Amino acid sequence: MINYEPIGVVRSDFKSPEQSDYYERDGEGIVEVFSEYERGLKDIEKHFSHVIIVYHMHMAKRADMIVRPFNDPRFPKIGVFASGGPFHPNPIGVTPCRILKVKGNKLYLKGLDAMDGSPVLDIKPYSPQHYTVLNPKYAAWEDEHHGKEAKDHL
Repeated sequence: MINYEPIGVVRSDFKSPEQSDYYERDGEGIVEVFSEYERGLKDIEKHFSHVIIVYHMHMAKRADMIVRPFNDPRFPKIGVFASGGPFHPNPIGVTPCRILKVKGNKLYLKGLDAMDGSPVLDIKPYSPQHYTVLNPKYAAWEDEHHGKEAKDHL
């Protein structure tokens, strides 16, 4: 058995799944790091403009292994692992965010699409040497649903 202990919790106005389209694009929120991990935030904003937040999607319900992207009937049924939605066997969220500021144990972020109360499992600094993918292939429904500029604002 694998057990992870949260290092913090998300605080935001994103309280229901119906708000997800807004928060995927424009969401701002706070990762409140638990006191025993606060020292781990030292100088993060000095050296990095962006972080990747890894969190548990605590409100997600388990789905079948075959799903429709965004639960939209316009899109084909696909395997759950070809879907970025929350309905996975292990509902783990990973989202890149811009650091707005750090104040004490609070990391203020733009682009945070985690719901209020989501347990935060980890914070990784973003660096293009580790995470940039040149010319990726991806499903057309991603642009159709999100728009081509969905995360460019970060």
